[in-house]
Amino acid sequence: MQPEIIYMAAGCSRWTFDVNKVRRFVEKNCKGSVLNLYAGKNRLSVNEIRVDISNGFKPDYHMSDEIFIKLSVKENLRFDTIIYDPPWNERKSKEFYDGNYIGKFTKVKNNLVSLLNESGVIISLGYEITNFGRWRGMELIKIAVIDPKGEIRPYFISIEKKRPTLEKFMS
Repeated sequence: MQPEIIYMAAGCSRWTFDVNKVRRFVEKNCKGSVLNLYAGKNRLSVNEIRVDISNGFKPDYHMSDEIFIKLSVKENLRFDTIIYDPPWNERKSKEFYDGNYIGKFTKVKNNLVSLLNESGVIISLGYEITNFGRWRGMELIKIAVIDPKGEIRPYFISIEKKRPTLEKFMS
């Protein structure tokens, strides 16, 4: 199946969800219980659990991504939607989080998929299109190309859906 591709002329901001078109697009594509793993300063109009390493953003969980994922696995927490919007590069990470680098993204991605309910989605924002990929059991279903115009390079919102497991077909 080919993913749906959407073009959107919208700005780029230090805080992703300060851009109203981006915020509305993400909110519209969330369903059920939502994990916002790098919540930042903006609250979304969805049923979200907010996690951030900075307590200044008043998250529900003030901790690193890796610690939250371990806690979620231990407590068997599951989500219908996961918003994956870490700082897009190391410079941004250090700039926005007082010099703290936000973790090893490959390890986080490998473990994050396990927190999704069956047929859940991950909404990723940044410069990559396929963040989680088929080998992690995900299928790319929608891509929004965000064109901030001018000299700022485009970025993407990718929506990947968890593929049914073999056990699902056997039952």
